Amino acid sequence: MKKAILPYNVAKAIENIRKRREGERTLFNYPSIANHAAKNKDYSTINAYINQSEENFKNYFNAILNGFDIEKAPKEQVKERYEYYKKNNLQVSANAMKETLDLLGMVIEGVNV
Repeated sequence: MKKAILPYNVAKAIENIRKRREGERTLFNYPSIANHAAKNKDYSTINAYINQSEENFKNYFNAILNGFDIEKAPKEQVKERYEYYKKNNLQVSANAMKETLDLLGMVIEGVNV
C-alpha cells in the first residue's frame, strides 16, 4: 500500500507523540487517543481529524501502518502556483495572485515579498 498524505498539523502531532516516546501502541489505539484528547493538544488534533470522516479515520490508520507524507501547507501551494505562472509566462495570473495577497494583508516570501 502507498503512503498516506496527512495534513501538516496531524503529521506534526504524530511526530510530537513519537518524540515524547509515548509509544506506538497509543497511536494505534483509538480509545486511547480519545481518552488522551481531553488533556493533550497532539491527541486532540489527531482525534478531531479521525472523527471528521470515515475517510480520515482510514487514512490515519493507513498512515500509522504504512508511513505518510505531509500535505503541503497552503502558503507552499500558493508559492508553487505562483512559480508555475511565472515559469509559463502567465504574468496576468501571477500579478493577480500578488494583488490578492496584498489586499488580504498576507505575505508569502517569493510571491509578494
